[in-house]
Amino acid sequence: MGKRALVCIILLALLLAACTPPPAAAPTPPAPLALTETFRTADGLVTLRYPAGWYASEITGQITIATTQTAAEAASPARGQFQMRMIVGPISAINGLAADSTPRQVLEFFAQTLAGQGVTFNTPAEFTLGSYNAARLEGSSADGQGTVMAVNLQNGIYNIASATSFLGEMTQFEPTLRAILESVTYGAPDATPEPSAP
Repeated sequence: MGKRALVCIILLALLLAACTPPPAAAPTPPAPLALTETFRTADGLVTLRYPAGWYASEITGQITIATTQTAAEAASPARGQFQMRMIVGPISAINGLAADSTPRQVLEFFAQTLAGQGVTFNTPAEFTLGSYNAARLEGSSADGQGTVMAVNLQNGIYNIASATSFLGEMTQFEPTLRAILESVTYGAPDATPEPSAP
């Protein structure tokens, strides 16, 4: 091969290398929305924070947080909508679970309970949410995408949250979901001390 052909091959290789896009970086998850509003359950046991303009309610011990009231009431969120339903309390109150159940065991229990209802779940993954032990489980169906998280707040007091979004949109809501779950506190309502007897 002549010197001229070798130079052409090298130039062609350099030209092709310059045209190849660099490897794509993993997308950066969005920052969580600021949690500027406070919600407290009717019994005063659970307090949490959520973004301004979002909707929060409680019905018979189940807390709902959603982007709008319409999203909260939807069977499946529409594009751009998000809803989360949570219960907070002693995990041993659920038949089949004990106070010393790990977050992973709690989610495995729920996945088995929901098996056969048209939802496909992955394997629960354990993680730390602030100072809490937690686990996360993903599921999807033809109607949307969901995430279930179990957070051990203290000594078997669990926050079980089920969040749903339009298919493919959970990634944009998950940082805010995690921030809301990390803000949850559980404890006796503020009590006014009884006046002492003279």
